[in-house]
Formats: sequence, structure tokens, C-alpha cells
Amino acid sequence: MTEPEKPKESDQGLVEAVAKALFMENLRQHDEYVSRKSFNVGEFSDYFVSLEDESDRALAVFAFAYIETLLLSLMKDELNQDIPGGVESLFESHGPLQTASDRIKMSAALYWISKSSMQDLELLRKIRNEFAHRHKAVGFDDPIVRGLLSSMRPREQRVLKVKKLGRDLTTREAFHVRAILVCADMVQELMSAPGALRRSLPARAGLERPYEELPDIFKKVRLAAAVAIVALLDNQRTGGRSGTGGGE
Repeated sequence: MTEPEKPKESDQGLVEAVAKALFMENLRQHDEYVSRKSFNVGEFSDYFVSLEDESDRALAVFAFAYIETLLLSLMKDELNQDIPGGVESLFESHGPLQTASDRIKMSAALYWISKSSMQDLELLRKIRNEFAHRHKAVGFDDPIVRGLLSSMRPREQRVLKVKKLGRDLTTREAFHVRAILVCADMVQELMSAPGALRRSLPARAGLERPYEELPDIFKKVRLAAAVAIVALLDNQRTGGRSGTGGGE
């Protein structure tokens, strides 16, 4: 295959303008597609706030259970429904996507979620397993749990730059906030990347732009995460659950 003839220098500006117009049209179509999606942002914030009153074990298990439910639902929405056996067959016993780990890895392999989301989702899954499968009482001060938590990106730093607490987060608070932020990022990526890739756009084209230019659904997801985090930290500051462990 021969390379296309390079445009004359006098035509270069026109060619670039046409290329940009094509890109922007694809992005507009992507935004229209995303805007037709629905997501229960009220349930998102309410669910994560409700976990504040749970035990350490329940917080770890229920937080990942909700994340896993959203991961499953969002993946199914983007897959071809007409495959032999149906989409459900992929997720059933002996299917290629039967476990949470399988689904996380496949989402990353398809570029539907970022590498950082994949890594943090896997760490949340492993923390869940520590709480779910060990018979003795486990808290967020457990050395294994603390080690897994310390391997996660400190996503709460972007929150604490805005909301000053005057103290470090406890290990429990750090887990809770990180779970909220990982979930919110995963939701936006799974809503955006599959459609972007189908339109020959970069996987993160729908997300990597100023907040004001985002489709409303992405703004709502971010606001829901902010509502949950502010409620959690406000309650801690005013004498709610004190959490476990020292600051990180």
C-alpha cells in the first residue's frame, strides 16, 4: 500500500481543519451516545454514605459488591447482544468472564478502563477477599490489608487539596474514599471508552477535557462521588464513626 500523497503546503491548513472537523463530529456523536445512557447517581452516593455505619468487614465486602455489580451491568451494556448463547453465557459458570477478576482484566485488555483503574479495582477485590475469607476478625489495621491499601493510588489527595481536614485520614477512611473514587472513575470509563473506540476516537477522548465540556452524565457521576465523600468526611469531623487505624 502506497502512502497518501502529502498535501501541498498551501493546502496543509485546510487538511488540518478537515481532520479536526471529522474528529469533532465523532466526538459530538460520542457525546450524544453517552447522553442517552442512564445512571442512578442518587443510589451511588446514598449507598456509599450508608456504608459508614457498617463494620470494617461489611464496608470492605459491600463496597466491592456494589462496584462488581456496576462493572457487570456496564460491560453487558456494551457487548453484542446477538452472540450465540447470548451475552449472559459469557458471565455464567465456566464462561470467560465469570469472575470479577476476569471482568476487570478484560475491560483493561479492551482499553475500556485505564491501567490505574484496573490495578486499583484488583486491589479492592483482594481487600474484599481478606475480609470475606478469613475467619478471624479483620480490620483495616491488619498488616495485609494495610499493605494492599498502600499499593493503591492515593486518590484522596485530589479531594484533600480542596477539603482541608487538618489531619490524616484513618486507614478505614482512606479505603472508603478510594473505593468511591475508583468506582466513579470506572463508571465513567465504561460509559465512555467503548463508544469512543467504536468511533475511532482515543479511549479517553470523552473524558480528557475540561469539566465544563463534559457530557452531563459524567458531571453527575463526579458530583455523586463528591456528595458521598463530603458527607463521609463531614460526619467524621462532627463526631460520627471514628474509623480504625492511624493516618497513612
